[in-house]
Amino acid sequence: MAVDVRQKGKVSIVDVKGKLAVGEDQVQLRETLKGLLAEGHRLFVFNLLDVPFMDSSGLGETAACKMRVSRDDGTIKLVLHERSKVREVLKITGLDHAFEIYDDEGEALASFIT
Repeated sequence: MAVDVRQKGKVSIVDVKGKLAVGEDQVQLRETLKGLLAEGHRLFVFNLLDVPFMDSSGLGETAACKMRVSRDDGTIKLVLHERSKVREVLKITGLDHAFEIYDDEGEALASFIT
């Protein structure tokens, strides 16, 4: 898995590519987010368009990221394909209600303005 960060104004876009599963993958996401929070970033878009699979550990880490950001008065929004397996997992577990989920990055970024 790879995690890259881009900035669009005040929003940090966290591009995640590859499987988000138990092990180093979830640690990499956690440490990236912790670093961004320490730098004062509070608005995030997690771009998960290139995540073909997320296991329970990845799901738990994504939820933990939301909790960390919320504690610091921040927001995480997700970008997922409408019919992705990751979106299905979020729906099955009920976590789709915990996140604002968008089909594309532009919509997610625009939602911070309105």
